[in-house]
Amino acid sequence: SGDDQFLLAAFRKSQKTVSCMENSDLVVITKPPQTVFQGLIQRSRWLDKTKAVEDNMANIFGLFVLVLQLSYYAFSATQLVMGNYGAAVVLVLIKGELDAFICTYRFQEQFNTFQVFLYELLFPIYIFALLFSSIFITQKWKGRPIKNPSNSDKYQK
Repeated sequence: SGDDQFLLAAFRKSQKTVSCMENSDLVVITKPPQTVFQGLIQRSRWLDKTKAVEDNMANIFGLFVLVLQLSYYAFSATQLVMGNYGAAVVLVLIKGELDAFICTYRFQEQFNTFQVFLYELLFPIYIFALLFSSIFITQKWKGRPIKNPSNSDKYQK
């Protein structure tokens, strides 16, 4: 989440070890946003905070994932426009199966073909809506502007 990004970035700046732990006893579950719009605004806030965190590694990784996703959709669309329907279908199937495999492995839950197909259709719309909202809508966190606390004199030692 947004606040966690600032905390982890502060740990990294202080040269503390940050690692991923997979332990079900450590899982924190929070209620998701109630509507798609609220979810989009929440993710847009998180994306906006990513810029304020000033963590180059996280920003480069995020940019890499974005370019990878957009390249896939651009290439698939190009294949459709050029009339290479078979290539477009193969691309969608390969990516869909990879996504299903990763999600099944990561979340230990089976995803059916319809869920994956729906995800593959809706995800680009979600990405573009998220990018659009993060660029054109000024985000606030609980009524406060987003700022990096590690850049504030109050938090400096």
